[in-house]
Amino acid sequence: MRDDESCRFLSVGDSEMLPNVNPDQFSRVLRKVLSPLDNETSEVLVSHLVVTNDTTMQSPEDRILDAARRCVDRWGMSKLTIDDVATEANVSRATLYRIFPGGKDVMFDALRVRELGEFFAGMRSSIEPVESLLDFAVKVSVYAMREMRADENLTMMLSTEEGTALKSLTVEGLPRILNVASQYMTPFLTEFVPLAEAEVLVELLARFVISFFLAPSTHFDLADADSAREFFTPFIYALNPAVI
Repeated sequence: MRDDESCRFLSVGDSEMLPNVNPDQFSRVLRKVLSPLDNETSEVLVSHLVVTNDTTMQSPEDRILDAARRCVDRWGMSKLTIDDVATEANVSRATLYRIFPGGKDVMFDALRVRELGEFFAGMRSSIEPVESLLDFAVKVSVYAMREMRADENLTMMLSTEEGTALKSLTVEGLPRILNVASQYMTPFLTEFVPLAEAEVLVELLARFVISFFLAPSTHFDLADADSAREFFTPFIYALNPAVI
């Protein structure tokens, strides 16, 4: 078998059945499989496969959700089919339906939950350290507005289909957004205010950001730190003037 044939053999096939192993484990297994080859060729193939066969390090669910996101970016949610995602993820329809028994709707719901979690995890990393309630409000609004404006698919990920962002962000999706926002962001504020007040502030911030995103203001731009600070100062002062 030629080296390029060995590479194809190890890179494709029943990849969805490979175990979830880390790169070091994968490298050790590959070196054993490639031991009949000379050392130089073996190391080249190991290096190539550990990088290009990265999907073997993911769970089947993550592979499918990654593929679904790529397909959404390419075609949009309304035109997407289960076959498109299965082909992109290199899994069978049976595997996809086994992991997401409800098919397309359940898969998209899982994708929305993951996108929300990644969005708020990124936000949490970007705003540290938090120096005050006002500092928190400004950093959160700036991050959220910039990310939502930069990623045209972000709101679509929270919607049922294209063109339903308004309904998703205000009716169906808002409770989920508020719940995830509270889980990720409330711990930052308990240093400054009691838990109950922290939860109120996080909810207000989420509602403000969504409102300004859907209906931009001619007076304030929450993606701009100075403008956001001007807007939030009276609200934070009214909530707790001692910690502004």
